[in-house]
Amino acid sequence: SRDLRAHSSKSTKRDWQEVQEDDSCVTDFFRLEKEDLLTKLKNEILSLVASLDRGLAASANEAERVDELAKKLELEGAAVDFISSESRERLRGNWRLIYTSGFTTGSLGGTRPG
Repeated sequence: SRDLRAHSSKSTKRDWQEVQEDDSCVTDFFRLEKEDLLTKLKNEILSLVASLDRGLAASANEAERVDELAKKLELEGAAVDFISSESRERLRGNWRLIYTSGFTTGSLGGTRPG
């Protein structure tokens, strides 16, 4: 009985050491969890701004919620590299404005029409 427990204990210890040495599964889990969170935040922002006519139709509460979600996304996301040519290449293309807080903050040089 003692031999069996000792063997079991050594086996468990060896298994745990193997997991520690090859922690890619743990790293992958946290990476996927982070990606899920980022995707959820992006989808929540896109859902919210879809009906806001680029921010023109946003109420103060809606604008505040979009800003709150954007800040959360910035906090959770990785740093953006604007220096490398590869990163700049990924930014090339045609962009479409889907939302601006300029209408609610007045930073566009005026107030909302109407």
